[in-house]
Amino acid sequence: MSQEQAENALIFYKRKRDEGSLSVNLSNPTPAGLRDECEKVFKEKDFAESENVLRSFFGPAADQPAYEQRIINFDIDKFKPLINFMNEKVKNTNPKNIGLLLWLVPNASPVKKYSKSTPSYALIAIAVLCTAGLVIYMLSQPAKQCMYWNGNEYLAIYCDQKVQDKIVIALDTARLAHQRRMNKPDTLTQHSVGKVWYSKTDGKIEFYTAGGNNPIDERRRLLPMSQYIFNEYVVKPMQD
Repeated sequence: MSQEQAENALIFYKRKRDEGSLSVNLSNPTPAGLRDECEKVFKEKDFAESENVLRSFFGPAADQPAYEQRIINFDIDKFKPLINFMNEKVKNTNPKNIGLLLWLVPNASPVKKYSKSTPSYALIAIAVLCTAGLVIYMLSQPAKQCMYWNGNEYLAIYCDQKVQDKIVIALDTARLAHQRRMNKPDTLTQHSVGKVWYSKTDGKIEFYTAGGNNPIDERRRLLPMSQYIFNEYVVKPMQD
């Protein structure tokens, strides 16, 4: 999202705040207050129109009740980047935060109210509505729900995509974010024991930054590096 679009969204929010048309949760945002506001707005707005914004910010859920539970149990610290933007501590923020802000702020357009006395607000409102439309368009695009192993890490792709000589599997956000092959085992230390994972195939050992299924062979699980594995395959080769 461009700087200009973020500024337009912030101007729109500040105008609604200054005219007193926002709830306390929005006019004086706190992490817990925004979570409560999300729960309230969720019950007020049409779910079908809200789903793309909810999926982008809170993550995918199975249905409407599941989204409500996700909001209730959401880690409120994740609202802090949006609050920093609302309080003008930062000039830009993630598009998902802008999308949530425009979803939370009442959707009454200020164009008609300010078009005669202060035309600039009409232009701002138009810009904000365009920004909102862009955000909704971005959030409505199909999510990448699959991934494949490129030899060093997982990459997210659309499920109907094909990658030559690669196996496409369902997206696992934890493995996508954290599982990497470690190409320099000589950088491992005693502190890595139990915190690094490995696989051993035909006498060849490979180390990974996170556990789970073996990305080379999904039928097998990665194992935490033991003291023996560290001594035998990390320390010993460096002494030879």
